[in-house]
Amino acid sequence: MRLVSELAVREWVSLSVEMDGDDERLVADERLVKQMLLNLLSNAVRFTPAGGNIAVLVNLDDNGELLMSVIDNGVGIAE
Repeated sequence: MRLVSELAVREWVSLSVEMDGDDERLVADERLVKQMLLNLLSNAVRFTPAGGNIAVLVNLDDNGELLMSVIDNGVGIAE
């Protein structure tokens, strides 16, 4: 997260993380999860305009499964 935070500061983009509920645990390959988040957040920073916002939301869905969402006001992906 530090690496992406530094990039966001340089690009004048606000980055926030919101975790809902207690200390959630994720059973997964730590290296792959870090790589996935780094790729996703780096792209969000790159394509969000200066002064834009990126939010990472972490919570449990109705089935008790961990749900991570990245919301930004960048250009998005063409459909």
